[in-house]
This record gives sequence, C-alpha cells and structure tokens, in this order.
Amino acid sequence: MKILLAPFGSRGDVHPMIALAERLDREGHEVLIAGPPDYVAAAERRRLRYHGYGDSIEKFLADTAADYAGGARRAHRALNRAIEMAIDNEFAELPALARGFDLIVGAGVQLGAPSVAELLGIPYRYVVYCTALLNSPQVTPMLFPRVPCRGGAFRSRGGWSCGATTFRRAST
Repeated sequence: MKILLAPFGSRGDVHPMIALAERLDREGHEVLIAGPPDYVAAAERRRLRYHGYGDSIEKFLADTAADYAGGARRAHRALNRAIEMAIDNEFAELPALARGFDLIVGAGVQLGAPSVAELLGIPYRYVVYCTALLNSPQVTPMLFPRVPCRGGAFRSRGGWSCGATTFRRAST
C-alpha cells in the first residue's frame, strides 16, 4: 500500500509520524512523509523518504514564542498565523504530491490534507496525540483554562465553540 503521512507542526507532531513510517516501511508499505522542512534530516537518518515543504516551523515558533506566553488572545493570534501558513502550504503542495497514494494520514495542525484526500478520492485518517484536540465535555480545548463548575465538570462548551470559530476564520 502507498501511504502518505502528512503531519504539520513541531517536532512533537512530526516525530511520531516518522516512527510510524519506520514501522510501515518494515511491514512492506511504500511510505512518504510530507511535512515541515525542519525534519528532513531526522527522516533521512532513518532512511525514510521525506518531502519538506513550506516555511520552517521551528523559526516560526521561535519568532512567535512571546505570543504563546502573552495570554490567550496573543496565543490565538499566533496559532491563527500558523494555521494560515499551514493551509496555504498544504494546498500548494499536497494535491500533486498525493496523486497515486492509497491513503493519507494527517497529524498535528494538518488542515489541508482532508480536503486534498476528498479531491483525489483517497481515504484519509487523522492521528491524535493529545486529548485537548478532541471535542468533549470532559476536555478543555488547548489554550483555554480549565474552569471548574458544579459537580466537578469543566466549562468546555464555550471553549470548543470559540475554537471552532477560530478555525473557521483561519480557513476562510
């Protein structure tokens, strides 16, 4: 099976996919990883194929580090910039790259690959490493404080609603 692993994000988003690629390769699958250019060397050290595209995520994170420590509003603005960068790069690279693959697997801040998979008629799966990415009444979304309510529950519905608005704005 030809599998395109398409993570987008920092090392914590990409390296688990490199490990998955190693296993899939050992099992006889043809694997290509497509992600930020920062991790080409990590994949090549493991003799894996890696197509780096877009701008350096490490440089972006270094340039916006103060935003992530500057409160929720600044963090959301920085996250929106990362999302915009990701979407632009993903739609520029992935449609041509994914042709001929049997499966696309995304991870991290991968927002373009589901649309690319739909466009090309390729099945798509998404790997979640962090429960803060799952819409749930028990889990507060990333970048939102956990505010306790009666009965030990947390106010997460408003956070998920705000997060959905943030992602919709970034993708239009």
